[in-house]
Amino acid sequence: MVAVFDGSITLGGKVTQNQLVFRSGPNLNASILYKKNPQFQYGGGFGYLGLEDETFIPLFLQMRVKLRPKPSGFYFGLRSGYSIGISPKALQVEGSSFQGGWMIQPTFGYITPISQRAKFQFGLQMLYQQGLLKRSKGTIQTNYTERLRFTMVGIMCGFTF
Repeated sequence: MVAVFDGSITLGGKVTQNQLVFRSGPNLNASILYKKNPQFQYGGGFGYLGLEDETFIPLFLQMRVKLRPKPSGFYFGLRSGYSIGISPKALQVEGSSFQGGWMIQPTFGYITPISQRAKFQFGLQMLYQQGLLKRSKGTIQTNYTERLRFTMVGIMCGFTF
């Protein structure tokens, strides 16, 4: 069993009503991975994605596949789960609610030992996060629901213990 802590600065945005609205912010994750064999690990964890107007707290399952069974080397990782969403700005409008949704985060990285117990990792991540914005004023004509899609990329670094 290993503990993984990593983070990235993400850049991208949300697609809303056929336009891209720029967003950026930190993406921090903590997880526990179990070794199935020298090249395959699986587990789960939680994270934090803090954007300008939205915050997401994901709970996810994770897997990592090393390309070679050596201590140093390239790997492919994948996280997927559900995020709780918070948006104080959206809630300023009366009758509004904001929810999180499904997230997926593929990573291509490199891991290398820095001591007998710790390893350093870095790589590129893509992050896809859904959200749901609802507004209702009490009549059917003024109800509004919009599914938000955030697509982000980031340069990740972290440690494994």
